[in-house]
Amino acid sequence: MADRLLYIHALRRTKHLDETSLRHWMKLQGQVSRWRRVIVRGRRPSPEKGEPDMPPRRIAIFGSSTIYGTADKECGGFVNRLRLWHDSIDARNRIYNLGIWGEQTPSLIQRLPLEAAARRPHLIMVYPGFNDSRRDGRREAPNAVSIEQFRGMMSELISSAKAVSETVVMTGIPFDETRTTPYSGTDAYYLLQDAEEYSRELVAVASAQGARILDFFSILQNEDMGPLLAEDGLHGNAKCHERLFEITRDFVISEFSVNA
Repeated sequence: MADRLLYIHALRRTKHLDETSLRHWMKLQGQVSRWRRVIVRGRRPSPEKGEPDMPPRRIAIFGSSTIYGTADKECGGFVNRLRLWHDSIDARNRIYNLGIWGEQTPSLIQRLPLEAAARRPHLIMVYPGFNDSRRDGRREAPNAVSIEQFRGMMSELISSAKAVSETVVMTGIPFDETRTTPYSGTDAYYLLQDAEEYSRELVAVASAQGARILDFFSILQNEDMGPLLAEDGLHGNAKCHERLFEITRDFVISEFSVNA
């Protein structure tokens, strides 16, 4: 029925075309309509057979302080560096920094659907960080969010993100435990053992959900993090954010065929 209506519409608007040109016009109109329908809902359509996948123009990046850009006094964080690079490729490109300092997964679950819908991204990137693994008051205190709760909430979060667009999940970066037990000026304790456990769980959940994974923790685990950390020992400094930008840029180019 849809093809018939399109054919009638074509006859009304293209009386001067021969049959071959008319069929070509119809094919183009069908492709445009297909993209318009999906983009209005904030999603890219999956490519049809023989049709190349399109690089993401609009990217929404959710997370906590590292996404916000904490401790990068030179360029405002790796997400801002990524935005400057992405903008330079095409003036129509957009990157939305949706990081909130100190955020945990429960509040991220609540806000992601609404904020993503408002921006209609072609790609969502999620960086939960280690606020869920934090221990308050002492090293032996329970985690702010138990590993079992974290597993369930990450499954819900990734499902919610994938309902909007292609999704990439990012793990947090290693830190200096000697400066995070407790964390500067607080009674919060961040332990590397917890960070590693929560990172493994995040990767496992993302893999089961079919989300792409950018595992910062594994990539940087064997590097000397001393020169890459801010004074608080938890957040990356400008040099670290430059490194995260380079890793993320190369990942996006490789995974989404971006012509840099």
